[in-house]
Amino acid sequence: MKKSLLFICSSNIDRSKAAEELFKKSKMFNAESAGTHDDSIKHVNQIMINEADIIFVMSEGTNHHLTYLKNNFNIRNKKIHDLHVRDIYFKDDIRLKHLLRKRISKIIKGSL
Repeated sequence: MKKSLLFICSSNIDRSKAAEELFKKSKMFNAESAGTHDDSIKHVNQIMINEADIIFVMSEGTNHHLTYLKNNFNIRNKKIHDLHVRDIYFKDDIRLKHLLRKRISKIIKGSL
């Protein structure tokens, strides 16, 4: 059975979308992405949180994504990891994809 990954950034345009796309052809993981801002392409909701096996936030330090989840959802017993990726990249930036692969693979044990 595939594990479900959820990637959270601010607007669901660049960082979380790029992370989701890394798993398009994965046989081990399903990936979804969402944003915390009201004008997000896809806004995070409790159903997404509930269905995720692992949740990744892009940046608590600069964007307070984890704080947003804590203040708005029941995240008890959820595995949540901060990838520490600042909002300085566009979705197709090769540097972003490399950074995401490196940080995510440390957490999911090289499955990328």
